[in-house]
Formats: sequence, structure tokens, C-alpha cells
Amino acid sequence: MSILENLWNGNIFPFERSALKTKEYRAAMKRTEELEQQLLDLLGPDNRKLLDAFESASDEAWVMEEQDAFVTGVSFGIQILLDALRERSFGGER
Repeated sequence: MSILENLWNGNIFPFERSALKTKEYRAAMKRTEELEQQLLDLLGPDNRKLLDAFESASDEAWVMEEQDAFVTGVSFGIQILLDALRERSFGGER
């Protein structure tokens, strides 16, 4: 089965191969969680609902940005591949 077929069939998950499993990333996430908890401790119940709504809207926008970055990256990679194949196929002449 090809990589595209595996991707389509849900057998591979590119996001699981993320480089964001570094020590630095974990430290940044821990700090984010600590700051969020401090903020929650300062807010009353009504303001917590507002913060939740803000985070949901922010997450929704983030997902759209990540999807766009993925599509752009894959498209760019394919363009590089096609250009490399053209160069090879025609002996480096255009």
C-alpha cells in the first residue's frame, strides 16, 4: 500500500511525528499551564466562561492556520519535487 493510501485509510498520522516533543517544548507547555492556572485562580466564574470562549475561538483559528500551513508546505514540497524531476528528465536544461 502506498503512503497516500495509508494516509487516506488512516494508517499513518503525520502529526504524531511532530518535532514538538522536545524538552524545550515540554517546558514551554508546562509554563503555559502554570500561567493559565494562575489566571483561572484570579477569575470569577463568569470571567472563566469568557476565558473558555476566548480559548475556543483561538483554538479554532489555530486549527485553520495549521491546516493552511500543512497544505502550503505539502504544495511547496511537491513543486520542489516536480522541479527536481524536470531538471533530471531534461538533463538540467529548461
